[in-house]
Amino acid sequence: MTNPITTARSQLPHHRLIAYQVAVELLIAVKAAKIRDTHSRDQAHRAAKSACLNTAEGAGRVSRGDRARLRSDSSRC
Repeated sequence: MTNPITTARSQLPHHRLIAYQVAVELLIAVKAAKIRDTHSRDQAHRAAKSACLNTAEGAGRVSRGDRARLRSDSSRC
């Protein structure tokens, strides 16, 4: 079975980003981890989902101001 994220037919620009692909792998790993503690499971799932969504949103930013803001936000990590 082929991975729809890595196929050349991907329709959205963030599907080609390595960072997005890694974020999706993280989300899959968190779901497969079978975390028993409900609070920890919810927190891990929300964080992994957020990584996917933030990467996709960042890929859609095209203006000079948006890119400068994203760079300054990422430097805080």
